[in-house]
Amino acid sequence: MKDSPDSQWANPPECPEARRDEIHVWRASLEDSASWAQSLGHLLSADERERAHRFLFERDRHNFISSRAFLRLLTGRYLHMEPSRLEFGYSSKGKPFVVGARDVDLRFNLSHSHGMALYAFTCGREVGIDLEHISETIETDDIAGHFFSPTEVGALTGAASGTAKAGVLCLLDAQGSLHQGSRRRTFGPIG
Repeated sequence: MKDSPDSQWANPPECPEARRDEIHVWRASLEDSASWAQSLGHLLSADERERAHRFLFERDRHNFISSRAFLRLLTGRYLHMEPSRLEFGYSSKGKPFVVGARDVDLRFNLSHSHGMALYAFTCGREVGIDLEHISETIETDDIAGHFFSPTEVGALTGAASGTAKAGVLCLLDAQGSLHQGSRRRTFGPIG
């Protein structure tokens, strides 16, 4: 995926440092996931390779392998560890963490959809990220009426297009997850 001239995505640092007052957001294109899966699949654990083989469609399997390999590459950069040596555990809600990473309280999350992956990293507190494909056919007004306050529904109703409404939905959904005092830095693309 090509960046537009006014892109706000910075060139990624070789050795990023997670800080408590920052959230680093990385992006990766999965459009060439078949070749990424072939060249980076060796980084995955046996468990991750087993999970990958459960996917029915080859495209989904390649996207999973690529997105997990990129997660390992990025996490390895933050922790100064070999990506293949990382051991991931999972919280009761499925959030990944690195087993045995005591020196740095690295927190991270990932999301992928329709050929794109996003990764969020910070230090010392939980972080989440969500990436959704925007469809003009989603009935955003009906969804909002069930889950948001009247003020939030008003903000959504004021958005003109389906794309704008989907953006407002994402912002409303995320606003409870943001912590005051955080700066967001965006890096990409990787791979």
